[in-house]
Amino acid sequence: SFPVITLKVDTVCLGDSSQFTTLITGLRKPASYAWSLPIIDTTANVKHVFSLDGSYNVIFTATDSAACAYSDTVTAIVNPVPIAYSDTLSICMGGSTQLDGGIGSNFVWTPGQTLSDSLMGQAIATPNMDTINYMVIVSNGLCPDDTGQTLVISSPKPNIKTIDDTTISLGSSVVLYTSGGVNYTWTPATYLDNGNISNPISNSLTSITYIVTGTDSNSCSASDTINIDVEVKDFYIPNAFSPNSEGNNDLFLVRGLEGENTYLMRVYDRWGKRIFESKNKNEGWDAVGYNEGVYVYRLEVELLNEQEIVRSG
Repeated sequence: SFPVITLKVDTVCLGDSSQFTTLITGLRKPASYAWSLPIIDTTANVKHVFSLDGSYNVIFTATDSAACAYSDTVTAIVNPVPIAYSDTLSICMGGSTQLDGGIGSNFVWTPGQTLSDSLMGQAIATPNMDTINYMVIVSNGLCPDDTGQTLVISSPKPNIKTIDDTTISLGSSVVLYTSGGVNYTWTPATYLDNGNISNPISNSLTSITYIVTGTDSNSCSASDTINIDVEVKDFYIPNAFSPNSEGNNDLFLVRGLEGENTYLMRVYDRWGKRIFESKNKNEGWDAVGYNEGVYVYRLEVELLNEQEIVRSG
């Protein structure tokens, strides 16, 4: 009868030794033994640690004194081991972060009250305290469990504070002093000289609401709001004046006008003849050479906000 070779191996977990045993009957001595790669050995019973998990077909060959070779093949199973990850994460107070439990089939996180799912490998954590340590047990039902921990540190949000709500006159400006952050973003950036600094200057032509978002050194952010009311001041046009060179009310002059783009004042006599025109609000009509009487004026003004005003009298 021919020799009989029976090859056996135990299923193991990655990192453990696979024990190969052989039962040989009817083989003429002396004999030599050989194993297929990656096993390098010349004995009948060997131990081998595979570098990766998976299935390996291993061939054992025995050669007798007559140079006749007999073989058997066995499949070695190397199961993956669970791997639990450990980490330290930083977030902003009130924020969320994703935890990574590791590699495995089953996960159990504790404490689980502030997690989206305490049985998920990649759970979303929304801590309710400054510092919390989440423990995870990872298993796959084949090899020993592994444990890990993820420390989540929550940094407080910055206290971003800008100036109180304010009112400015059309054509004037205001500095929006702000504190509490390292970097700033203003929304909208309309009418600001710089939308990314702590103290931009607003030359707003209309009433506007700004939101400033400040970020601190921990990349945490918060916001504050300011309302700016732009006021268009009324101005005064006299209905009489006394050009007597006494230094008091000698000129027909518009008073209190601010924030204009264009200015045009015309004065007409009672026959409709234009006798005075000026595009300078600081230049008044002195009526030199004209008799006392009734005259008509027409004022055309365009304000900085493009509002047009026409008055006559």
